[in-house]
Amino acid sequence: MTWQFITNDIGPKERRLIRSHVMTGKNAGRPRPSHRKKRDAATQQITSQHAVTHKQDRMVPQRRTQDLQRSNLFDRLVCNDLAFAEIPQQSTKSIELLRQWLSLIDRRLYPPEFCSRLDFMDYVWLQYVFYDEGYMHGVLAIKASFRNYLETAKASPDALEHLSRAYKLTQRRLAGPEAISDKAIAGVTILAIYQLVHGNVDIGLVHFDGLCRMVGMRGGLAKLMEHNRALAQKPWRIDLEFALQSGLPMRFGGAEVPLPATKTMNPRFISPTYTKLCDYGIDIELVCMLSDTTAFTNSLNTINELSRLDPLDFSEQAFQLIHRLIDFASLQGKRPIHPLEDLLQVTLLAIMTTSLPNYTTDQLHYELLANHMKRAIMRYVATTDRDSKLLLWAIFVGRVSILHHDQDDWIGRILLQASQQAQIHEWAQIQRILSRYCWIHTLHDTVAMRIWEKFNEKRAEEERRLRVPFRAQISGVV
Repeated sequence: MTWQFITNDIGPKERRLIRSHVMTGKNAGRPRPSHRKKRDAATQQITSQHAVTHKQDRMVPQRRTQDLQRSNLFDRLVCNDLAFAEIPQQSTKSIELLRQWLSLIDRRLYPPEFCSRLDFMDYVWLQYVFYDEGYMHGVLAIKASFRNYLETAKASPDALEHLSRAYKLTQRRLAGPEAISDKAIAGVTILAIYQLVHGNVDIGLVHFDGLCRMVGMRGGLAKLMEHNRALAQKPWRIDLEFALQSGLPMRFGGAEVPLPATKTMNPRFISPTYTKLCDYGIDIELVCMLSDTTAFTNSLNTINELSRLDPLDFSEQAFQLIHRLIDFASLQGKRPIHPLEDLLQVTLLAIMTTSLPNYTTDQLHYELLANHMKRAIMRYVATTDRDSKLLLWAIFVGRVSILHHDQDDWIGRILLQASQQAQIHEWAQIQRILSRYCWIHTLHDTVAMRIWEKFNEKRAEEERRLRVPFRAQISGVV
């Protein structure tokens, strides 16, 4: 059989004949069944499935919107950078957890009362989420551990699944040429943070030990700070946290941390109120730290919407002060012999913990610091030359930070005794005393006023109870 090729020399009639011949086959003469009904049924089914899916997808944002409105976070999510962020492909649940974490990170880590809004697109710890899968799973493990907006950490199955993947991917990077890269440091850092928020100090210390070696191989914390400031602040923050929780000495020495910023603190100026403390034999270095910490809190008290601090500047100043205080006397080692020195140091640490970036609202993990503070207050109360107003300041700082309502029995007795000795009867007088020392009015005034009212009510109730037997005695005599 010879092949015949169709050329352009043929006309319309020939083409029609060719098409007719091609269509002649085994189906020639058979009726063509209609597929219109099937297509309509399939289209209707797809449309209904799409409607159901769209309704289910719409329910998640609606519930999320309601939750955000209840938590005053809705205004931070609408039309911000996160609305346009492309999250790596994950399950719907993981993406929802990740978006929740992103929506809370700036408010949790950098208080909006004092810090300007975090630029998400330039924040390296957010960028790692988008191009480092191991770090992203570490973040998801942390977020999946919390319920009720990061209040109670639990090792849920979802958290453990993400943690396992974070370990696997981070280990793979540590075994390769990027073992001390920024991504590797971020991956190990997030694993240490996971253990911290779960209270697993021993496991967290293993990660932190490796993290310190990685930072050392990069030239130290100060060198890393010059290269990537936001990245270097996290290992520094973890170092402070371990020192506060377990009393360990600082791994990063004072020479490795940045010099104190002079924009809001003037360490050379010391108030006459503080110079008098030297008459009690207080170490001048501690008096300087008291002055610097007061300058820092005073700067926070004067911040308005136009003068908010850069988030990294805020963290750096807080870290510097806490680092100096811990270097003065570690919580696990030898404590200051002088009762007032002991009280001043733990009180300053307590007020500064309220400015630390924190993943949770639970301060119970500072149990070691709380025990030291209770012991320091008792030691100072036993002295004969105590300053009642300074004691009141220390009690209020402790109660709004690391001491809790389950200790109100002994706190109330000492507070009422000190207020009577100082002839303090009104909240306005308490405010003036607190303003003389380190105090953050925006964060603590409301809570402190409730505490004062609570103890005053107890005092009034006890006075009424004592007057009843006295009146009964008088009536018996009459």
